[in-house]
Amino acid sequence: MDITKIFALSNKELNILIALKVYKWIPVQGNWWMNPSEQFNCSPEKADAWMHETTDIGVSYKGKKYTGWPDINFNPSTNIDDAYKLEEHIKNLGLQNSYIKALCNIVIDETWGLIHATPKQRCQAALFAVMS
Repeated sequence: MDITKIFALSNKELNILIALKVYKWIPVQGNWWMNPSEQFNCSPEKADAWMHETTDIGVSYKGKKYTGWPDINFNPSTNIDDAYKLEEHIKNLGLQNSYIKALCNIVIDETWGLIHATPKQRCQAALFAVMS
Protein backbone atom coordinates (compact mmCIF):
# COMPACT_ATOMS: atom_id res chain seq x y z
CA MET A 1 0.00 0.00 0.00
CA ASP A 2 1.54 3.31 -1.01
CA ILE A 3 1.39 6.53 0.95
CA THR A 4 -1.35 8.07 -1.22
CA LYS A 5 -3.69 5.16 -0.44
CA ILE A 6 -2.84 5.47 3.24
CA PHE A 7 -3.70 9.22 3.07
CA ALA A 8 -7.11 8.36 1.59
CA LEU A 9 -8.14 6.12 4.52
CA SER A 10 -10.84 7.29 6.90
CA ASN A 11 -10.06 7.31 10.63
CA LYS A 12 -12.04 4.10 11.11
CA GLU A 13 -10.24 2.35 8.23
CA LEU A 14 -6.91 3.54 9.59
CA ASN A 15 -7.70 2.26 13.09
CA ILE A 16 -8.67 -1.14 11.69
CA LEU A 17 -5.48 -1.44 9.64
CA ILE A 18 -3.37 -0.40 12.63
CA ALA A 19 -5.01 -3.14 14.72
CA LEU A 20 -4.60 -5.78 12.00
CA LYS A 21 -1.24 -4.90 10.41
CA VAL A 22 0.75 -3.23 13.19
CA TYR A 23 -0.52 -4.96 16.31
CA LYS A 24 -1.55 -8.21 14.55
CA TRP A 25 -4.77 -8.28 16.57
CA ILE A 26 -7.73 -10.50 15.75
CA PRO A 27 -11.22 -8.97 15.58
CA VAL A 28 -13.83 -10.63 17.78
CA GLN A 29 -17.41 -9.95 18.69
CA GLY A 30 -19.96 -10.87 21.30
CA ASN A 31 -19.12 -13.41 23.96
CA TRP A 32 -15.89 -14.54 22.29
CA TRP A 33 -14.66 -16.30 25.44
CA MET A 34 -17.66 -18.66 25.44
CA ASN A 35 -17.57 -19.73 21.81
CA PRO A 36 -14.30 -18.66 20.17
CA SER A 37 -14.83 -20.72 17.01
CA GLU A 38 -17.84 -18.59 16.05
CA GLN A 39 -16.75 -15.22 17.41
CA PHE A 40 -13.08 -15.02 16.34
CA ASN A 41 -12.03 -13.47 13.05
CA CYS A 42 -15.28 -11.66 12.48
CA SER A 43 -15.38 -8.75 10.08
CA PRO A 44 -13.26 -5.91 11.57
CA GLU A 45 -16.19 -3.54 11.08
CA LYS A 46 -18.34 -5.77 13.32
CA ALA A 47 -15.68 -6.25 16.02
CA ASP A 48 -16.43 -5.03 19.49
CA ALA A 49 -13.08 -6.17 20.87
CA TRP A 50 -9.61 -7.18 19.68
CA MET A 51 -7.65 -10.29 20.70
CA HIS A 52 -3.94 -10.94 20.68
CA GLU A 53 -1.85 -14.03 21.21
CA THR A 54 -0.51 -14.57 24.71
CA THR A 55 1.67 -17.01 26.62
CA ASP A 56 -0.20 -16.23 29.84
CA ILE A 57 -3.77 -17.09 30.77
CA GLY A 58 -6.11 -16.88 27.80
CA VAL A 59 -8.79 -18.49 25.70
CA SER A 60 -7.62 -21.43 23.56
CA TYR A 61 -8.31 -21.17 19.86
CA LYS A 62 -6.69 -23.34 17.18
CA GLY A 63 -3.92 -24.46 19.52
CA LYS A 64 -2.94 -20.97 20.72
CA LYS A 65 -3.96 -18.82 23.67
CA TYR A 66 -5.51 -15.39 23.22
CA THR A 67 -6.44 -12.56 25.49
CA GLY A 68 -8.49 -9.46 24.79
CA TRP A 69 -7.59 -5.85 24.39
CA PRO A 70 -9.17 -4.20 27.43
CA ASP A 71 -10.09 -0.95 25.69
CA ILE A 72 -12.74 -1.44 23.03
CA ASN A 73 -12.50 2.28 22.30
CA PHE A 74 -9.11 1.85 20.59
CA ASN A 75 -8.79 4.93 18.39
CA PRO A 76 -5.19 5.88 17.61
CA SER A 77 -6.13 8.05 14.63
CA THR A 78 -7.77 10.64 16.91
CA ASN A 79 -6.67 9.76 20.47
CA ILE A 80 -3.14 10.98 21.19
CA ASP A 81 -2.67 8.52 24.07
CA ASP A 82 -3.40 5.59 21.74
CA ALA A 83 -1.07 7.15 19.15
CA TYR A 84 1.74 7.37 21.73
CA LYS A 85 1.20 3.70 22.62
CA LEU A 86 1.39 2.94 18.91
CA GLU A 87 4.74 4.71 18.68
CA GLU A 88 6.06 2.63 21.58
CA HIS A 89 4.88 -0.53 19.81
CA ILE A 90 6.66 0.57 16.62
CA LYS A 91 9.83 1.05 18.66
CA ASN A 92 9.43 -2.42 20.20
CA LEU A 93 9.15 -3.84 16.68
CA GLY A 94 12.45 -2.15 15.76
CA LEU A 95 10.78 -0.03 13.08
CA GLN A 96 11.51 3.40 14.52
CA ASN A 97 13.80 4.43 11.64
CA SER A 98 11.21 3.53 9.00
CA TYR A 99 8.55 5.24 11.10
CA ILE A 100 10.54 8.47 11.45
CA LYS A 101 11.32 8.51 7.74
CA ALA A 102 7.63 8.04 6.89
CA LEU A 103 6.58 10.72 9.39
CA CYS A 104 9.09 13.16 7.86
CA ASN A 105 7.46 12.56 4.48
CA ILE A 106 3.99 13.18 5.92
CA VAL A 107 4.49 16.36 7.94
CA ILE A 108 5.32 19.67 6.27
CA ASP A 109 7.90 21.04 8.70
CA GLU A 110 10.21 18.24 9.74
CA THR A 111 11.25 19.77 13.07
CA TRP A 112 8.10 21.40 14.38
CA GLY A 113 5.86 19.02 12.44
CA LEU A 114 7.40 15.92 13.98
CA ILE A 115 6.89 17.27 17.48
CA HIS A 116 3.29 18.25 16.76
CA ALA A 117 2.26 15.47 14.39
CA THR A 118 -1.41 14.63 14.74
CA PRO A 119 -2.54 11.19 15.87
CA LYS A 120 -3.69 10.50 12.31
CA GLN A 121 -0.27 11.43 10.87
CA ARG A 122 1.40 9.16 13.42
CA CYS A 123 -0.92 6.31 12.41
CA GLN A 124 -0.24 6.89 8.72
CA ALA A 125 3.52 6.76 9.35
CA ALA A 126 3.24 3.62 11.49
CA LEU A 127 1.17 1.84 8.87
CA PHE A 128 3.58 2.82 6.12
CA ALA A 129 6.57 1.67 8.23
CA VAL A 130 5.04 -1.74 8.85
CA MET A 131 3.84 -2.29 5.28
CA SER A 132 6.95 -1.10 3.44
